[in-house]
Amino acid sequence: MVDLGIFDLEVGNVEKINADIIDKFYENESTEKRTGKRNIKKFSGAVTAEYFRSKIEEILSRYPKYKISDNNVYIKEYPMEFDFLILKSDAQKINGLPVYEADKVVAILESKKNGVYKAYNEEKRNEFKEFDLDPLAEAYFKLQGPAKNIRLGYMTMSENRPKKEDGKSDLIRGTWLYFQDKFLNQGILMDDFCFFFFARCHFPSKEKDIYMSDYQWEKFVLDLIGES
Repeated sequence: MVDLGIFDLEVGNVEKINADIIDKFYENESTEKRTGKRNIKKFSGAVTAEYFRSKIEEILSRYPKYKISDNNVYIKEYPMEFDFLILKSDAQKINGLPVYEADKVVAILESKKNGVYKAYNEEKRNEFKEFDLDPLAEAYFKLQGPAKNIRLGYMTMSENRPKKEDGKSDLIRGTWLYFQDKFLNQGILMDDFCFFFFARCHFPSKEKDIYMSDYQWEKFVLDLIGES
């Protein structure tokens, strides 16, 4: 596995943020594209997912009640592939297949390399099916995630950076707004069930990117297991 080193920092140090390795990852990807190598998009997405998974596993090693699944798994009776799941420690694959019982699922996780491709349209609120993440959200609610106390986590290596230092970019804001509307449409408040992590935020008109810290990463994971 390629070691991106994204979160190899002193945990809890909000000021110490690793930017170089994330930038190197994207620089390498651009080089691969220019040299005509194929399938780099799929490969880099798989590397991103595996790295996120391994770093979640490191944090969960301190919380023996939980464990992380392999990549690309299923929940019984719900025909959608999930990037991975946080599970109760006694969860077992069904008949050796990458399928788990719903009552063993703590959180459903979605991993993206570059986030969504377009912003949720604020002027056409509740037109959910036009948004990239709607299949994920639909599966979550069919599973009755909130009623089963299953949380939903969305994480991406990079996303458009806020125009203001303390704001959200159109894509970040749109993604957050989409899930808020989706939960409200079900009569549920989002804050206790849905959590987000953006490793790097980039906005083209700005000279500098914003990078999240290990402290923020760990809080994201602990929110997902209810230990924050």
